[in-house]
Amino acid sequence: MGTCVFCGAEPEHRHPGHSTQETTQLHDAVQAESAKTTTLLTEFLPTITDLSTQFDELRNNREALLRQADRLDADITTAEDQLSPLRTHMDELLAARSAVERELELHSRINEMQERRSKLDSEGAVKVARPAEHIPTRVLNAL
Repeated sequence: MGTCVFCGAEPEHRHPGHSTQETTQLHDAVQAESAKTTTLLTEFLPTITDLSTQFDELRNNREALLRQADRLDADITTAEDQLSPLRTHMDELLAARSAVERELELHSRINEMQERRSKLDSEGAVKVARPAEHIPTRVLNAL
């Protein structure tokens, strides 16, 4: 016979009528758990449906966002392609600007030196060998 399936007692420790009473209690417990599980399932099914609907909406939203990101990436690539020649031109203009600024600075320094020389000439410190407005040829060629 073996141990009791309801209480685990050995055959010599069982009480008479024990299995009949235990069977009824087990049957009642199984029915109560079955009713409880059915109720929980009934309450859970709308939640599953809602979650499934939300999942579908999120998946569709994700796909739309991925398509939008692809379009934006293409727009960025197009804009970068359009800007590339402009960047090159801008670099050339900046280089020309720097050259002009250096030349203007050089011209300003030449004028400053000429003014100093004129001052010194007027004070009699240096003999005048050339006219005050003379600019050396090498400086003119550099400009």
